[in-house]
Amino acid sequence: MTDHAFSASELGDPTWLLGGGAVAAWVHRPASGRSRGAVVVAPPIGYEHLITHRAIRSLAVALAAEGWVAVRFSWTGTGESEGMADDADPAATWAADLAAAVQAAQSASGRVDVDAIGLRIGGAMLAAYDPVGLRTRILWEPVGGRAYLRLQQALLKISIPPGLPIIDDGVETPRHHFTPAEAEALRALASPVAKSLAPTAIVHREDDPDVARRLFDVSLDDAVVEKHSITSVIAKLDPDGEWVDLPAWEPERETTVTDPSSGRRVVDRLIRFGDAGLPGVLSIGADVPSRGESALLVASGGEPRAGNSQWAALSRHLAAEGVATLRVDDRLTGDGQPGDLDFDPSTSHPDVEVVDIADAAAWLTRERGEPVTLIAWCFGTWLALRAAARVPISRVIGLNLSVWGIHPDYWARLLSEQKTPEVTAPESSTGSTSEGPSDSVPSAAGSDAKAVARRFVRAVRGIVPEWVRTAVRGARQGARNAVAPLKFRLHERRARRGVGESVLQVLGPVSADTEIVLVFTEWERHLFEEAYGEAAVRGLMRRGRRITVHDGRDPLLHHTLFTVGVWTRFVEYIDAAFGIRTRATNPREPDEEHGAVANTR
Repeated sequence: MTDHAFSASELGDPTWLLGGGAVAAWVHRPASGRSRGAVVVAPPIGYEHLITHRAIRSLAVALAAEGWVAVRFSWTGTGESEGMADDADPAATWAADLAAAVQAAQSASGRVDVDAIGLRIGGAMLAAYDPVGLRTRILWEPVGGRAYLRLQQALLKISIPPGLPIIDDGVETPRHHFTPAEAEALRALASPVAKSLAPTAIVHREDDPDVARRLFDVSLDDAVVEKHSITSVIAKLDPDGEWVDLPAWEPERETTVTDPSSGRRVVDRLIRFGDAGLPGVLSIGADVPSRGESALLVASGGEPRAGNSQWAALSRHLAAEGVATLRVDDRLTGDGQPGDLDFDPSTSHPDVEVVDIADAAAWLTRERGEPVTLIAWCFGTWLALRAAARVPISRVIGLNLSVWGIHPDYWARLLSEQKTPEVTAPESSTGSTSEGPSDSVPSAAGSDAKAVARRFVRAVRGIVPEWVRTAVRGARQGARNAVAPLKFRLHERRARRGVGESVLQVLGPVSADTEIVLVFTEWERHLFEEAYGEAAVRGLMRRGRRITVHDGRDPLLHHTLFTVGVWTRFVEYIDAAFGIRTRATNPREPDEEHGAVANTR
């Protein structure tokens, strides 16, 4: 793999592959203006598409640096591509996606013959589908459809708590639901075996199983692709192709898709913003008037915009309801990152992302001439709140924020650990934690002591008059109330030195003109309270700030957003904030059920 500063053409241009539906793709071309061949890169589908985004992008960039024209794309229903139509044949649709990618590679390279590299289920699809012009096929760690679905279903079961609803119709996997037709089409994809493949198909397995596992069988933060893996895959291609001049080529910047929630048409336009020319997609309703406000989506730290179909679906849903919506990558995520595999985003201070999000919000304000709402998830909420302190923002809707530190020392520790801060989960009434049941067993001696204490308390209650007990309780509460402001001030003083977290330090700098809506699960609500969130919010609201905190007792929510039910519930909160009352996304006001409270005081 060549080590050099990658050019803009090698880093790629986003485009739409137009045909039956809108397929999102990137085209990477050599900076020299000449190519030795063309390669289609077929990614996994579903959750593995998100996990392997950096590996797929790194492969395409490396191919361009070695002289190949590379086209990577997202299968219909995955990433930025349009969703699968209800009456579509999934196998035929995915075969058409591959054919469109081959045609794009031919157009961008001026060649007839195209090679292909497919990762995981993408390899199985390469083995099963046979578009015109496809030559050598490299199946990188391929997996059959049945094995893939079983693995994803098992991952979902161990990732969510018991009792969280799962859709029975089709197959639900982490952050992706396959319809019955899609699941059937996937199960029909056999696991590629070298001896049964055509001579032009090559199965490529990593020598080290741990290297393979880190490609796709880990969390997004832990996903790693090794340089030697990229080099060994590219080495399977025929290096003796004739070098030819590249033809003129222009990307398709705009397409029209259908929002499935409303049936309305939405225009998706590819944009670049900021000095770095960072990529984004702006969704605008084609047939509806504007509600007079726009939205910018901010994913969790490290999550690529193009790897997650949930954000694309949310953008199109809001656009179809009259809220133009922008989704972007910053310099530390997705297609905004440098192409160098040595780049480690976890060692960079998140203020880089804050600047980029503020730039994207300013771009959207200029483009639309409307107030902008930031919609963010998890650490993305922290980024959004910090960006709202830099540029005018109408509202921040934050989901699942679990980090409340801003001091440089705090972030130095966090980045050195490359993990979110460890927290102690709140104990439930049964003595278990949110992470699982307690392993401790009370001793007999401890039980006896508690029984004696209970008998003593009952005896005292029978002797001491009620008015005395009431006075004692009042005095204890008065003492707690008197000490609370002092504890709050001491906590804030420690947080200002980088010790601990502070809700006030995160929310305080946000403009008084910005409305803040925070949605928590029980776990994030606990972290909010540990960072003196209630005291901070009460103080800010006394100064006229508009803050709504949903109290974390909604049983349909979960931090991971892994299930359709959880994601739909979050969309209900977002819809309610915009006053959208359509379809099943907003059958009721979130404030009316599950203990959600507006304007915590």
